[in-house]
Amino acid sequence: MLDTDFLSAVGDTITTWHVDVEAARLSPFSRLELGTAVQYAWRHPWWLPLLYVALSDRFSRGGDHHAMAVLGIDSSSGALSEPIQFLLLDNRPVHLTVNRRGSLLTIAYNEPSEVSLHRLEQDGRISENNRGALHAGAYAHHVRFSPDEESLIVSARGNDPEGNRNEDPGSLEIFRIRDSKLERAGTIAPLQGYGFGPRHVDFRPNSKWMYVSVERQNALQMFKMRDGTLQTEASFCVATLQSPQTVVRLQLAGAIHVSHDGRIDYVAQLGKAESPRPTTLLLERLLHFESRHCRYKLPTGRFGSTSVLCIGQDVASCRPNERAQLTP
Repeated sequence: MLDTDFLSAVGDTITTWHVDVEAARLSPFSRLELGTAVQYAWRHPWWLPLLYVALSDRFSRGGDHHAMAVLGIDSSSGALSEPIQFLLLDNRPVHLTVNRRGSLLTIAYNEPSEVSLHRLEQDGRISENNRGALHAGAYAHHVRFSPDEESLIVSARGNDPEGNRNEDPGSLEIFRIRDSKLERAGTIAPLQGYGFGPRHVDFRPNSKWMYVSVERQNALQMFKMRDGTLQTEASFCVATLQSPQTVVRLQLAGAIHVSHDGRIDYVAQLGKAESPRPTTLLLERLLHFESRHCRYKLPTGRFGSTSVLCIGQDVASCRPNERAQLTP
């Protein structure tokens, strides 16, 4: 896979796209059907041309088939090959991550809410010797290795109250890694997790700050990290909606990505559409908020009115402040 390749998944099909950076244009050239809906994928970080893919048919077909697939990548064209390994799982995997050394893979499962850690063999295959999963809060949605790779941080989103069901509080669940096994190390849950629904996290390149996309409260929060330890309360919080008090339909803060220089947080904002309509993907080349735009029409699925927020950071304090919204 080339550095300028881009992957997308719809249902059970992964499409590889070539990216023309100068023209900000995507060109599809390869598709692979896996037979089960794709939940998430992560590339091997170093020398091995492999892609790890989480699969589940729980929501697409109402089934109970869950698996991890290891796909090969053609080093010249970037095309994906048929799975070289297919590992059955007991629960729906919603997210996965591989550490920078390419020696460990971790998987988050949402219902029941769990996390598991797996050793990777030298050829990149997933070891089946350590498949035990640990409980991880309410509705685990995302898992990341800490910057020092000695811990895992699981975003347990929780659930809003509905009908006769009370709110399931959200939390950040911390696990230590010792001898390729997980040990529970603590929970971060401001106000005992009520009104706190973390979905995704990412880290500033200096490893001193962690940014959290809080889905159910539509916010971006920033937590300090010192010597690998995460503070229990957010230092800063920025709303991802311009007028939270006037929202007339469901809005959810989504995935987050910190730019390579740590100056910009990109946050997806999802809105539940009242009726299907096209949304727009904006391909951005950003340099301190200077950009060129190219727009593509995409079909609306479960959510509509999707936008991407670009939230700038104060250079001295790293505090999120200036915000630009990319919308259709």
